[in-house]
Amino acid sequence: MTSRAWQIEVSPIQELTMQARSMKDVVSFGWGVPSFVTPLHIREAVQKALFEDAEAGIYSPVQGLFELREAIAAKHAQQEGVALDPQREIVVTVGAMEGLFAILMALVNPGDEVILTSPGFGPHATQVLLAGGTPRYVKLLEADMWKLDVDQIEHVINSRTKAIVLANPLNPTGCILKEATLRAIAELSLKYGFYIIMDETYRFITYDDKAVFNLFLIPEIRKKMIVCYSFSKEYAMTGWRVGYLLAQTELVQQVVKIHDAMVVSTPRISQIAALAALQGPQHCVTFFKNEFGKRRDLVCKRLDNLNKFFSYCRPEGTFYIFPRLQLFDIDAMQFALELLHEAQVCVIPGCAFGPDENLHIRLSFSIGLEDIQIGFDRIERFVSLYG
Repeated sequence: MTSRAWQIEVSPIQELTMQARSMKDVVSFGWGVPSFVTPLHIREAVQKALFEDAEAGIYSPVQGLFELREAIAAKHAQQEGVALDPQREIVVTVGAMEGLFAILMALVNPGDEVILTSPGFGPHATQVLLAGGTPRYVKLLEADMWKLDVDQIEHVINSRTKAIVLANPLNPTGCILKEATLRAIAELSLKYGFYIIMDETYRFITYDDKAVFNLFLIPEIRKKMIVCYSFSKEYAMTGWRVGYLLAQTELVQQVVKIHDAMVVSTPRISQIAALAALQGPQHCVTFFKNEFGKRRDLVCKRLDNLNKFFSYCRPEGTFYIFPRLQLFDIDAMQFALELLHEAQVCVIPGCAFGPDENLHIRLSFSIGLEDIQIGFDRIERFVSLYG
């Protein structure tokens, strides 16, 4: 086996969720999978294509169906005022994850450094390592609603810095990066020459009238910007594995080569589903967002009743919350294992999201309200053993 393979560890997310799946009657706050069925109009469009379109089961163009890229460009023009060339600035990918990996493979040379947040989405670090790079972590400020300190970013920049990867909103904390912070990072990018890679999988899930600022609105930074999106959460399509990447022409040309080598193209049938998602009624997206808001409120209420055991920052987006453990004499991994096997509740330990996060756990409130109530009833009984 290669050193490349040996340096990658099994994600605690996979480890805990696999254990949970092998057990009975588990309430899982583990995986970020919406509890909703893919909307009917998407399923009907796929069914129609399978029966009536002779090309529904063949390869698509490597960059993705042009009709889908046109629809993606139209969405961003309408919602954000961002003009995109569907021929040169969009690649349809196998979820946001493949787009992120493809751009890292296109940009990162052995020895290059990529700045990540801690906490942050664990697979970002794995992908940096697989691309031959070295992760450099910047600690988010929990006491200030998980604020990202731009001065810390500048402190770790050196001649080997190739890029920064930022999720906005952030999995696992639910925080949203402020416009002023993003503009300051853009200035650092122009000053030092590194790329900004945005993972905006959860862009549509924001609460309390919060908004996600799009750096593409700053013309001078576009040549250093890459944004990855996913249909998974916005349209309850996690299993369809379809997303897309936005970047300038020169970057897209390199990404397409990597994309071709890895997957040839994103499955055509998934692209048909994605096109139906964009062109069909959007009330499902509003419904999903409102339901996640209700679930967030319930999770926060239940945590408030356990404030002796957990402290937390109220999520501004996503369907995740990242509480800190209090009063326990065990770390987050041991807490998660004991909670799973003694109370049949699955949570993810903070070590999945950064090297110094072993006093936090992540809870996904993508599950229904009834399951949240049952899960917290069990958590209450479990933590009561600690006084």
